[in-house]
Amino acid sequence: MPTSTVPYLTRTGFQILDPKGRDVIKLAEEHQFSVSKVSDALGLKVFQFKAALEQVVGLGPKEFFRHYRAVQARRLISDGCSLKEISDMLGFRYYTHFAAEIRFFYGISPRDLQRIIERQAPPLRSLRTGYSRRFLNLGEAN
Repeated sequence: MPTSTVPYLTRTGFQILDPKGRDVIKLAEEHQFSVSKVSDALGLKVFQFKAALEQVVGLGPKEFFRHYRAVQARRLISDGCSLKEISDMLGFRYYTHFAAEIRFFYGISPRDLQRIIERQAPPLRSLRTGYSRRFLNLGEAN
């Protein structure tokens, strides 16, 4: 891994890129948010990936992926996807794990979150919202 003065990963807008231009979030989605599989895809050891991501976003891979999936779940709920579909799309092996993550981040069940979002207008939108950008430390809201 390069020295600490030159980060292995860089942040460009909403993307976190490696030196080859590969998007870490896309790799995570392809590898079901497995830290070890994403590390392997990047050619890094897990501890190197952890250090590189912490340098760029201030969170380790596990926490970053958890935050990202929670925000994405909220976006997908607002887009009208079913809770089971969302669980599958975000790489949760079991729906109960998805439900536990939603309850951890939002303090309510996925169904209750869905009901609240359905009553809101206008619907929430992915990482384009100011809250989501600040939540994931991905830049300022426009």
